[in-house]
Amino acid sequence: MWETDAPTDVEMNGIGSFANSGTLSNCGTTSINTIFNIGVNNSGTIKGIGGFLFNGSLVNTGWLNPGCSPGHLEFHGNTTAGSGLNIEVNGTAPELHDHLLIHGTMVASGILNIAVAGIKPGRRNGNHKKHRRNVW
Repeated sequence: MWETDAPTDVEMNGIGSFANSGTLSNCGTTSINTIFNIGVNNSGTIKGIGGFLFNGSLVNTGWLNPGCSPGHLEFHGNTTAGSGLNIEVNGTAPELHDHLLIHGTMVASGILNIAVAGIKPGRRNGNHKKHRRNVW
């Protein structure tokens, strides 16, 4: 697990690329940008708040998890959602659910998991339902 809890932006420079097969987390108390000036290969999970800026390339065959229950995550640059995307919806107010903002192009394939809590759809009391779809 690589986790940042810095009060300012974090920048990664170097030669070659960064491979993540675990969890790349930006779940600190401050919304910051994590800037990669090298290529990133992700087969694990990218999650957090703030922004991930990929000035190199991002090859993503892993999972995207916006927020830290819940939160707002931004990607700057082109990306893919290879294995899938996990989204939480904990109510009807905007601050109660995850947000994913892509500045660039996103190719989505894989599974969309939506965890819903605190919403009563129709006559059912949906305290927590997890929906799993193979089509986006």
